[in-house]
Amino acid sequence: MAEKHLGKNMIGAISLNIIKRYLTSELNINNIEDILSGYVKFNKVFIKTNDQKIKIFLYKKKQEILGKVNESLANLGYKTKLMEIFFK
Repeated sequence: MAEKHLGKNMIGAISLNIIKRYLTSELNINNIEDILSGYVKFNKVFIKTNDQKIKIFLYKKKQEILGKVNESLANLGYKTKLMEIFFK
């Protein structure tokens, strides 16, 4: 436990980084840090963005993205599974 920080903030950071990498590779967005932000609460990812293209893409690919996020979290030793993506 001392070697890894298994806190909730780290789960949110890992999840958002995976989502940002996915969007960067799929939609070829260079300034994703300025467009997208979010957090994790109660096993749900909350995404904040004003870009409708990103919202529609995330909604269509929701299950695939959640699968990648949960797989990455499991590989790092987390038992938490994220269930849903919500938009703010």
